[in-house]
Amino acid sequence: SFTSGRRLVELRKELDSFGKQMVEYNQMIPNKLTLVIRRVVSNLVNPKDSLSLITDQDKGQEDLLEQAIKSNNYTFICHICTFGVIEAYIFGRYELAAEMAIKRQEVEKKLSRRLLYHGLTDFYDGLTFIAMAHETKDVKWGSLVTKAIEKIKGFVRSGSVNCEH
Repeated sequence: SFTSGRRLVELRKELDSFGKQMVEYNQMIPNKLTLVIRRVVSNLVNPKDSLSLITDQDKGQEDLLEQAIKSNNYTFICHICTFGVIEAYIFGRYELAAEMAIKRQEVEKKLSRRLLYHGLTDFYDGLTFIAMAHETKDVKWGSLVTKAIEKIKGFVRSGSVNCEH
């Protein structure tokens, strides 16, 4: 995915192709999951239009988010929020990123286990909370940054062991 350094234009083509195949084979759940990533990648590929794309993205994400909330699909809510945080942070929409990070953290409490993106969520949460602390000077963001850093440290501790296996 784009989070591991793939070339965005090639990745977008692959994701579009996979999306069409998923629809063709009536695999709607995986298609919905990749739709979120496809939208983020498309927005990252066209940065000159980023402001209008974010507006469209917010609308599209809200529609997906509303559907997930109505159906109590907590896993999908977390998935949408995870990639929404990344996109909002990259485009400098720190308040939106913070809202989505907090929303995801609240919803994760309802899951039997947290969705792990190998520290990705904690990394972007930390960056977002640092940006919010810098912009607002509110102390609450500092405690959220500390929590994110502690979670990342946990991934660092177990990372070498995971790589050995």
